[in-house]
Amino acid sequence: MPSKLTKGFLEERLGAFPLFTEIHEKEEACSRVGSIFRPHMLEVVGGKQKISAHMDHLPLKEISANHLIYRAKVQIQSEPLEDFFLVLLPMNSVAEIHCGKTEFFSNSNLAAIVNPNCNLWMQWQADCSQFILRIDKRLVDRTCEALIGRPIERSVEFQAAMDVNVNTLWEEVISLVTCSTFSKTAMAYPLITAQAEQMLVGSMLIHQSHTYSDEIQHPRNSDVPRIIRRAEEFMVEHCADPITMIDVARHLGVSLRSLYNRFQHYRSISPKAFLKGVRLDLVRRDLLEAKESGDANTVTNIAISRGFSHLGHFTKAYLERFGELPSKTIGKRN
Repeated sequence: MPSKLTKGFLEERLGAFPLFTEIHEKEEACSRVGSIFRPHMLEVVGGKQKISAHMDHLPLKEISANHLIYRAKVQIQSEPLEDFFLVLLPMNSVAEIHCGKTEFFSNSNLAAIVNPNCNLWMQWQADCSQFILRIDKRLVDRTCEALIGRPIERSVEFQAAMDVNVNTLWEEVISLVTCSTFSKTAMAYPLITAQAEQMLVGSMLIHQSHTYSDEIQHPRNSDVPRIIRRAEEFMVEHCADPITMIDVARHLGVSLRSLYNRFQHYRSISPKAFLKGVRLDLVRRDLLEAKESGDANTVTNIAISRGFSHLGHFTKAYLERFGELPSKTIGKRN
């Protein structure tokens, strides 16, 4: 089955969001594209060709959808992206991809996923029209943690070649987020945007091979003792209360050492870290809902209502988990 994502589709959907049109100077094109992704090297293969670059750019929240075309045959080289993934899908041609130690040719049915830790070299044929997703690494890691039910030890790393025909949900969500109606709604309702982004990343994590694929396909929850699930349920239920781990252990009828040992064995984190993560996730949800509804609630009030008493520690933890300050999530308020 051919991909639903075509050059005509992109021109219709993303053409309303031009970043630049018809740049003929290689250095300027490289600089403008680098401002969205990262600084890189761009070379024209064959000195007489005109680069004639065009780029559309639709920023959402932690994902941006992009359409980039060079009229000339080009080579692109970049050091590791570090804090984001790229997904590149040629619309009308092929691209040679060297991502880390992996080499292959990408086409309209085979996307390339560039992991944040990989050196990248590409060669695009002249007039190669590329659909490109920029996905924040924190979003991928958080979504993976939600799917497997525990924090991950190291960041997700995908298999580089992705058959887009296997993951039809991926295309459906892209069709949604690039819709002009959705893009306008997204600006007013960030919670909806966040859910769509998580759905897109979740579909990638379910269908595309990566570091934690086996755990997602064969969840460990069935092997987790009931006592761990009871502890988690208790902490979720009482996350707004000033509970301690002694309270959790007492509720379960086990020693504090036993509680910590079991969590470390089955969840690879401490119960205290689990509770902190639950509270942070709920704060973020409340902040997004407050922003969406226009509620006058403040970051301080929301943090306290979710069990955070030390605002300095809360702000630091929130920044580490979500990559932005809570004030940015809710929008600056007096």
